[in-house]
Amino acid sequence: MLWFCLREAPSPQVVISTTPKPLPHVKRLVERGRRPGSTVVLTTGRTEDNRANLSPAALAELDSEYGGTRLGRQELDGVLLEDVEGALWKQWMFEVEGFRIARTAVPPLDRLVVAVDPAVTTTDSADLTAFTVAGRSYPLEQMYGGDYLPALLTEVDPTVPCRVVHATRGKSARAAPVAMLYEQSRISHAGPPRTFAVLEEQMTTYVGASEAEEKSPDLLNSCVWALTDLFLDASAPGAPAGAQDRRLHGRR
Repeated sequence: MLWFCLREAPSPQVVISTTPKPLPHVKRLVERGRRPGSTVVLTTGRTEDNRANLSPAALAELDSEYGGTRLGRQELDGVLLEDVEGALWKQWMFEVEGFRIARTAVPPLDRLVVAVDPAVTTTDSADLTAFTVAGRSYPLEQMYGGDYLPALLTEVDPTVPCRVVHATRGKSARAAPVAMLYEQSRISHAGPPRTFAVLEEQMTTYVGASEAEEKSPDLLNSCVWALTDLFLDASAPGAPAGAQDRRLHGRR
């Protein structure tokens, strides 16, 4: 529509200043700007380049929120984050309105789960023992290392409800329905981007290759288990019989 406003100018020119979010129209402009002889000229800059003109307090807050994260490369460094071919999660899923909320804005939860993807070794190269805490806010009611967790929880507090689940499908097949929840904007991350930096990096780069080709995504695994239990597993506690599809209705 912008071009309709410029059609009477003898030599129309437009300056667009924006954070390079991976949206289709932004990608098209960037692709045009990379072609030799294109009429689109790309000029990029980092927040750091403009430090002399910016508030030190604001810069400190931005660095605290975004520094060292994948999203920070976009917001602070002006980098267009390209999607990894074959990855189930796309960067735009983290950009939709309402995806990031403050922890103080989390609504009352009717059910809360903690999913654990346990490490099987203690070497320097071992995976993390990954924990994901996930909650549901609308009213609806054999991995290695799996044996020791119930015993450990019982020893600490025998009243804590615990359920051991075993994988019957590959990681990519388990993750696909959870990625769809993100695609439908049904999931929010509560807290600053830094909190979820490693998880979101795993989400946007994991393509489901074999263990020999791709490191097991520990945080992603625990997140998939948590959200599957909350939204997709009709046998989970609190899930009404035959209500699996209906449980997907709602924001979170």
